[in-house]
Amino acid sequence: MLFRLLAVLFAGVLSAGAAQLNLDWSGFALGQSPTGYVSVVSGEGQPGDWRIVMDDVPSGAKSFNSEASVPRRAVLAQTAGNLTDEHFPALIYQGETFADFTLKTRFKLVSGVVEKMAGIVFRYQDPKNYYVIRASGPGNNLRFYKFVDGQRTPPIGPDVPVSIGEWHEMEVTCEGNRIRASLDGKSVMPELTDNSFAFGKVGFWTKSDSISHFVDTVITYKPRESAAAVAARDLVSGSKLVLHVKLYRFRKGDTNAVALVASDDPKEVGQLGGKSEADTLLRGNVYYAKGNDRVELILPIRDNNGEVLAAARITMTTFAGQTENNAMARVAPVRQELELRLRSVEDWE
Repeated sequence: MLFRLLAVLFAGVLSAGAAQLNLDWSGFALGQSPTGYVSVVSGEGQPGDWRIVMDDVPSGAKSFNSEASVPRRAVLAQTAGNLTDEHFPALIYQGETFADFTLKTRFKLVSGVVEKMAGIVFRYQDPKNYYVIRASGPGNNLRFYKFVDGQRTPPIGPDVPVSIGEWHEMEVTCEGNRIRASLDGKSVMPELTDNSFAFGKVGFWTKSDSISHFVDTVITYKPRESAAAVAARDLVSGSKLVLHVKLYRFRKGDTNAVALVASDDPKEVGQLGGKSEADTLLRGNVYYAKGNDRVELILPIRDNNGEVLAAARITMTTFAGQTENNAMARVAPVRQELELRLRSVEDWE
């Protein structure tokens, strides 16, 4: 059947190809919650109350008594005072998912009766599954732990001074399954190894009635490739038969919009698909077209249950006497490779 046819160096972790993201609060209205984030909670109680407020922010990592004037700046604040002990509010950044990264931020423990804590959430999956590194003022310590299926693991980390009412700098680095953390420029926590979460979102975290402020957040990261993008590139670069691989899926929540989610040419990603790709996604139909020097097929990529995960448009070399049947035979190993490598929804994100 015919058819119509950002870079900086990631210090100590990443080299060329890394990107940098600055989370700046100055563009948001005072007293309002910042857009592009979602407020969540682990444990008991309601999500926190995250707002933009003004605070004195000295240029150094810590504020000391000085005659010099200190500029007032917009900062992120968790302002709710929930006294519940097992109550962990977090504000999750929605703009990117990170695998290997370094996140650096400044925080200040302002007040709290039950607790005075501030931390960084990372490789966040949902409110029941993520890592966190947090600092406690009353406890004078830095701790790592994780939530897995809603269960909090015993904390790991050293006792270090964490003054209240002063700005501190916290840094977290993830490289593969290795996690490193520092406080005020010092690597006070031994390197950790954990395999629970390979990637996820990042955010800000507090406990109970902690009133905490955050500012100057910078994320240096290696842009993450989906398994689908890697597979599309590998199948073309390692073959004399396959010229192009384009993989289409419905946009989230919209079965009327088909989009290119992975391609051997990354610049094409995001382009809309057509009726043939939509039909393949909906009904599993196969399309075939032959030109003078190439042949193209659109065919379904299925999961282990036989459900259509994606529509693959595969372009191959051709020859005199090429038929639809032998084109299907030639493309079968490519299709099989895609279905072996891309078994779940997560492989496409």
